[in-house]
Amino acid sequence: MKAAIFDLDGTLLDSLWIWQQADTEVLRRHGHFPDDAYYEAVSHRNYSQCLDYILSRYQLPMTKEALSKEIYDLAFAKYCSLHQLKPGAEQYLHSLKRKGIKLAMATACLRSICEQVLQNCGVYSLFDVIVYSDEIGCNKSNPDIYLRTASLLGVAPKEIICFEDVAQAVCSAKKAGMTTVGVKDDFWKEMDAALKQEADYFIFDFCEKSIAALPI
Repeated sequence: MKAAIFDLDGTLLDSLWIWQQADTEVLRRHGHFPDDAYYEAVSHRNYSQCLDYILSRYQLPMTKEALSKEIYDLAFAKYCSLHQLKPGAEQYLHSLKRKGIKLAMATACLRSICEQVLQNCGVYSLFDVIVYSDEIGCNKSNPDIYLRTASLLGVAPKEIICFEDVAQAVCSAKKAGMTTVGVKDDFWKEMDAALKQEADYFIFDFCEKSIAALPI
């Protein structure tokens, strides 16, 4: 392998609860209570698409910009309190870098939030490329974001290993021709079976025992 692509939320960072709390608080302000179907629906959408979904499903009497500000302000404050990645993740990123592996991130997180939290965690400078699904207008239900990331890295997809915590994203990375690693996240623990089935490899964390079998 010549490169590795990482998702952020739920993969490198224990942060999916942030969006759940922000969404839930904002919807409750407007008299709505999100259910499991809601969280499943937003799990593979980018930020802009999530806003569209919320406005369409709940018929909120507000603009997309106003909704975005409410959710963003809550989420950003919570992200700023995070200062470390999942167990073993920082060390693993450094070890890959020492091996000469190019590092990239493909994320549905917003640029301002992603950059801030990666800087807080001390790993922002390790990434050669960061691609934001919201900025390129696609989500992880198709392979486009992974192909775009591979192109920016200058590495063929077959020489890339991709780390994701959601089965649908893993499927898209596989369609792009990449080796895939499913990363367990307690937020999606009910989806572990699907993730294990779709991914080429499955790890519980980034500590040595979990990553020993990975082909990199």
